[in-house]
Amino acid sequence: MVPVELAGDLECGQVAHRLEPDELSQLRRWLNDLQAEDAVSAREAAERMGFLLDSLNVPALGRWMQAGMRLHSGDVDGLRRYFGLREERAVHIMRVEAGERALSQAIPSLGFLMTALGGGACRVQARDPAPLNAPPGRPVLTPGALLVPDNYTALDADDRSLLYRAVVAHALAHLRYSQPRRTAAGLKPMTVAVMSLVEDARVERLLMHDYPGLRKLFLHFLRRGAEAPALTFSSLAARLSRALADPSCRDDNYWVNKGRVLFEAASKDLHDYARFREAGSILANDLGQMRVRFNPMLYHVHCPYRDDNSFLWDFGDGQDASKQDPPLTVSDPVSVSAAGRQNPGAGAELTVVGAVSYPEWDHRIELLKKDWCTLIEKTGAWPATAAAEMAPRATHRGALLLSPRRLCRARRIRRQWEGEDIDLNAAIDAYVDRRLRLSPEPRIFMRPGKEDASASLLILLDLSASTNDPVREGGESMLDLEKQAALVLADAVSGSATRLAIHGFSSNTRHEINYYRLLDFSDRLDERRKAVIGSVRADYSTRMGGAIRHAAACLGGETTAQRFIVVMTDGAPSDIDVYEPGYLIQDARVAVQDARKQGVRAFCLTTDPQATKYVRTIFGAGNYQILDNPHQLCARLSRVFARLAAS
Repeated sequence: MVPVELAGDLECGQVAHRLEPDELSQLRRWLNDLQAEDAVSAREAAERMGFLLDSLNVPALGRWMQAGMRLHSGDVDGLRRYFGLREERAVHIMRVEAGERALSQAIPSLGFLMTALGGGACRVQARDPAPLNAPPGRPVLTPGALLVPDNYTALDADDRSLLYRAVVAHALAHLRYSQPRRTAAGLKPMTVAVMSLVEDARVERLLMHDYPGLRKLFLHFLRRGAEAPALTFSSLAARLSRALADPSCRDDNYWVNKGRVLFEAASKDLHDYARFREAGSILANDLGQMRVRFNPMLYHVHCPYRDDNSFLWDFGDGQDASKQDPPLTVSDPVSVSAAGRQNPGAGAELTVVGAVSYPEWDHRIELLKKDWCTLIEKTGAWPATAAAEMAPRATHRGALLLSPRRLCRARRIRRQWEGEDIDLNAAIDAYVDRRLRLSPEPRIFMRPGKEDASASLLILLDLSASTNDPVREGGESMLDLEKQAALVLADAVSGSATRLAIHGFSSNTRHEINYYRLLDFSDRLDERRKAVIGSVRADYSTRMGGAIRHAAACLGGETTAQRFIVVMTDGAPSDIDVYEPGYLIQDARVAVQDARKQGVRAFCLTTDPQATKYVRTIFGAGNYQILDNPHQLCARLSRVFARLAAS
């Protein structure tokens, strides 16, 4: 295959005389961006460059290429049809772009419109175009300037002049009616996004009271941008935005209709920002309860004429909303509504021991993002009077090797029938016997002996919500089996050279990885500790990488010869703020590798029948077992421990 740079040079040699040097450089950058998605599509575009430039100038060509990237994101066949001009829509978008004015030509009239609407102190400027494969650009508003993207495509508007007018009108609504730079401290990214959406609708309604004709302009783009019904944040946000602006809109989604009711109730006084903020908080809380996923790294405001909402918020120290850590106390609406599920057990008083920041690996950009996750250690003060009722009734399921032993070359067993070394004393005695014409003793070998395994084992329980499901109809849950297996093993190794700890984890976005220290290495397994383990409840999601990193850190203080983590889980790593399935799998893989560098070996026992797709990637060959029957968990854990300790 001819490299894109060479193919581009061959074709650009014929068109270079038509382009300025900076335009030619920009063209090659676009081809390289396209090559990052699909090299064949980049070659198709490069070979047709002369034909494309006959119809499009360089900015219009960039918009046409970006429209194709957005239209067929992740669809290689679609990209090849588009850039090979074998798709009707590619030709249509090219014709639309050919007739559109550049933003630089529209800026003078937009400045006049801003002045006419009363925002003369705010200048309209062009925003530098983003890379070809970047998410759709959105306007950026400051008190003194409105930066408009220079790469709106035909997917955003067939008539770009209308879009520019809507951009100016919406920006003026914020300048008139929004208080800029409100603190975002303690707000989660999804809460910021929902509150911003509600604020957009509030200021637009205020502006439409003064200029009723703007309703038709705004609705044109809100209706155009409506997405197919789906339980995704993007779809729900687009539908709610339209419902708040269009009285004739009918939607069958409960959350959208609830948003309309809350907004109309608050609209009795459109200047009362606090009521709209409360409505946004309630709606964001509902999305959290619905487990709607939100990825702040990929999020963009869905409607093209609305700005990116950076005008509204102060994230502090130049940070963005995705880097705000929530307070450690249970005070936000999501946590309060789930308080009963967060408590590890009835009568238990939740205590936050501390919080630690951990990095997370982003395989898409090959970067270890420092201090990206917040892990919150939790424990509970369980009443002694409740210990008997709360303690689990662990049953032994299968044979258990109570005292694992490992070969020890420091111990030598002498006078053996066979072995790997000669026992010199026995050999001398045998030689003397032969000289005395006596029958010599044939046991003249020696071999290594065995000793009790000196190991530290940390059992890490998956406490995500899915472990509450019964493994069979009306039977025990995966959580019950995990606790029983951990308790049986803890009972078995009690009093031996093995040191054992039982911890658990769940997660509610990267800001809240809950880590429960149920039994530490120095704790005695008494009735109170059994009550702690028996009363723990499962909730939320499975962000495994941060939990493995913290478990390895807990093992860092152990002085035993061998240190192990055994993860018991029922599914792949996941969380509600991560869309890409492979993201958390790759982070967990790096966490396991980092633990191995610290001398800690990680092993996994899983009951997920689909685990072959990811478990080897995370833990490596020979470091996992997939159970067909969850009730074998106790016996398998015992055998795994015996094998690890004897290795």
